[in-house]
Amino acid sequence: MSEPIDNRIFIIAEMANAHEGDPIQARGIVNAAATSGADAIKFQVFTADELAVPSFSFYNLYKKLQMASEVWADLVDHAHNSGLKVFADVFGIDSAVMMHSLNIDGFMIHAADVANEPLLQYIASLGKLVLLSAGGSSWIEIAEAVSFLKSSGADSIVLMHGFQGYPTALANASLRRIELLRMKYDLKIGFASHVDGGSMESVTLPLLAAASGADVLEVHLTLDREKKGLDYYSSLNPDNFAEMVRSIRCMESAFGERSLK
Repeated sequence: MSEPIDNRIFIIAEMANAHEGDPIQARGIVNAAATSGADAIKFQVFTADELAVPSFSFYNLYKKLQMASEVWADLVDHAHNSGLKVFADVFGIDSAVMMHSLNIDGFMIHAADVANEPLLQYIASLGKLVLLSAGGSSWIEIAEAVSFLKSSGADSIVLMHGFQGYPTALANASLRRIELLRMKYDLKIGFASHVDGGSMESVTLPLLAAASGADVLEVHLTLDREKKGLDYYSSLNPDNFAEMVRSIRCMESAFGERSLK
């Protein structure tokens, strides 16, 4: 299996739904991620029918946000051509199959799906890197998901710690859990930051997470927080995101790169 993570702290720009269903805006976020020096971009990929029934209050919003496979194909190609790895946070097997056909580099299992065995089994069988959300799961749920993924063929797993509130209060960051997760599972550990994207902590907290032992950092990116669009709460503007990346690389230069587990 090709390992998409080297021995640097690996930085993922999380687009989530900041594109608001607009392919042009999505392409702009990919450009901002590449310009910032991020290593990868992560998309959230779903269909409305994977998430809800038509009578659900947010069903029409999900319909607006879902994008066609042709759009995702263009975005994946553009990201790869821009030097970025591509990951997808998928919420159903249909979306996972589509993104696998586009040759992405890995998948994210959302906290809501840590017990979704059909989805875990399919993703594990693909031989790609698996980012497993551990921020909203109990210790038993994490242990069972890790065991199931390994038994289903996954040989490269990163546990992603991160409180699932938007925006997250700094007191809930619980960075000590990074080392505890590593001790318990002997896996690479990531940190997904969800603090207020307009605060100073949005730049400094990922640095503290890296200093606490995080191998992977995932931070939301948007084009303009002033518009207060979808997912802006914990998203950084491009200039702040680039500042965060520079700070992390400076920290690595000062302390030296470390070998990832």
